[in-house]
Amino acid sequence: MLVVVGAAVVDVAGGSVVVSRVVADVSVVVDVVLTAADVVVAPASPSLEEHAARTIKTQMPSDVRWRAFIPRKGTGGPGSTLSSRPERRCLAYHREAERKPSRYLASVPRTVSLLAVTVLAVAASACAHAVNGIRIVPEPPLDTTTTRPMVPAAHPLMAIELVEVANGLEDPVSIASTPLLDGLFVVEKPGRIVRITDTDQATVMDITARVGWTDFEQGLLSMAFHPRFPEDPRVFVTYTNLDEDLVLASFEWTGDRFDITSEEQVLLVPQPHKYHQGGYVTFGPHGLLWAAFGDGGGIGDRYKNGQNTETLNGTIVRIDVDEGAPYSVPETNPFVEDGGGAPEIWAWGLRNPWRIAVDNGVVIIADVGQEGADEIDVVPVDEPGHNFGWSVMEGFGCYNAESCETDGFTLPRLVVDREDSCAVIGGPVYRGAAIPELYGHFVWGDYCHGWMHSAPLTAEGLGDEVQWEHFIDRIGNITTFGLDNDGELLVAVLDGQVYRLVPSR
Repeated sequence: MLVVVGAAVVDVAGGSVVVSRVVADVSVVVDVVLTAADVVVAPASPSLEEHAARTIKTQMPSDVRWRAFIPRKGTGGPGSTLSSRPERRCLAYHREAERKPSRYLASVPRTVSLLAVTVLAVAASACAHAVNGIRIVPEPPLDTTTTRPMVPAAHPLMAIELVEVANGLEDPVSIASTPLLDGLFVVEKPGRIVRITDTDQATVMDITARVGWTDFEQGLLSMAFHPRFPEDPRVFVTYTNLDEDLVLASFEWTGDRFDITSEEQVLLVPQPHKYHQGGYVTFGPHGLLWAAFGDGGGIGDRYKNGQNTETLNGTIVRIDVDEGAPYSVPETNPFVEDGGGAPEIWAWGLRNPWRIAVDNGVVIIADVGQEGADEIDVVPVDEPGHNFGWSVMEGFGCYNAESCETDGFTLPRLVVDREDSCAVIGGPVYRGAAIPELYGHFVWGDYCHGWMHSAPLTAEGLGDEVQWEHFIDRIGNITTFGLDNDGELLVAVLDGQVYRLVPSR
C-alpha cells in the first residue's frame, strides 16, 4: 500500500514501512525505513494511492533503502501495528527524524500526519533504547543503494552557487556542527574556534597562547564533538603545541563557550618537522575516535615514518575515549594482540592525510602526495591493518624508483593527477536534500585550483569521478569542507570565507 500526501510519503510494501520526503512533485528521497514481520496501515483514498504508485514507479529505484530501524517491541498507532521479533536490533539512529518530524510533514492532513509521526516515533524510540538518545551505534554494512543520488530533482541542475555564510575568519581549516547547538563551529588555525549563527559570529575558544604556529601546516587543525554531546560535553581538537609537537586534547562545553581550563591531553605525537601534520579527528562506529596524522614532514619521507609502525606519524589512529585514562585501545586494532607496532594504529603508510570520512561502513582517506599524485583510499571500516604504501609507493606507482615491491600494500581507489592540482582536500559524503545529484558522493577539492569533484560510494569503493566545474566556479584556496545541521555542504577558503553550496534550477 502506498500513501502520499503533501510532503510526506508512507510506502508499505514487502514487509517494510518507508517514510519519505517529497523533494519536488515527482522526486522522492527516502528518509526512514522500518522493517517488520507484520504491518497494517489504514488505507488512503484511491486517488492518493494511485498518485503515489505512479510517483514511486517512475521516480524511485525499487531497491532504495537509506537508514534501517528495527524496533525491539511491537508498537501501535493510528491505523498501524508493528509486530516484534527477538533478534531485532537497532542498526542506526536518524537524529533528524526525531528532532524535526514536522519538516517531513508540511501540509499533510492530520490523519496521515499522525500515521507518519507514529512511524517516526517508533524509529526514534527503538533506537534511543539502544543508543541512549544520541549515541552513535555501529553503522550498517555498505549498501550501494544508499550511495547514489536517490532520484533526480524535478528541474535540471543549472548551477551550484556559493552563498556566503561567514567572512573575516583567520585561516579556517575545519568546520563542525551538532544538532544540539545552533550554528556552525569553525576552527581557525592560529588557535580559535568561532561559532557562527544567523545573527552572530563569536569566538567560543581561544588557545592561541598554547598553539605553536611557525608554518602553514601547523596550528589548531580540527575539532569533533563527542557523539553523546551535550550529555558528554567534550569536544576533541588537534593542535601543534609550543614545542611544535601534535596534541590531541579535549575541552568541555560550558553552555556558551569551551572552557580552556578543562583541557585534558589524550595523545602527544612528537613531530620531527614542521610539515605534514594531518591532524583531522572524527568519531565513527561504536563511538570510537579516529585521528589522521601525517608522516611528520621532510621531502620524500625524510624521517622514514611512513613504514614505521612504532610511531603514530603517517597513520590512522582509532581509540576509545570513553574507557581508560585518558583512553583505551580497541582489541581489533592490528598491533594489539601480536605487537609489531603502536596499539593505537588502525592503518598506516600515509603521507599527509588531509581529512578522512567514516561513513556507511567505509573509511575514506584523502592523502596528499609528494610530487606525482594525490590519492583517495577507501577501505571497509571493519578491516584494520591496511598499509597504504607511502613512501615505497605514491599513487599507483613506485615512489622515486623504477621498481619496488608492492606486496602487502593497499592501492588507492582513485588517484588525483597533479596536472591541475597541488593538494587534495578531502570532504564528507554528502547526504543532504538540496542537491540530489550529489547524494551519496564523497566530495573532494583542490587547494590551489579550487575545483570540486566527487564520486559515489559503491560496493567496490568509489564509482566514476564527477567533475563539477560546469556547475560551480573555481572556489578559491579550499582548506576544508563541512556539513551544516541539515547535512548541506559547506566549504571554507583561505581568505576567510565559509560558503554554503546552493543549487540553482
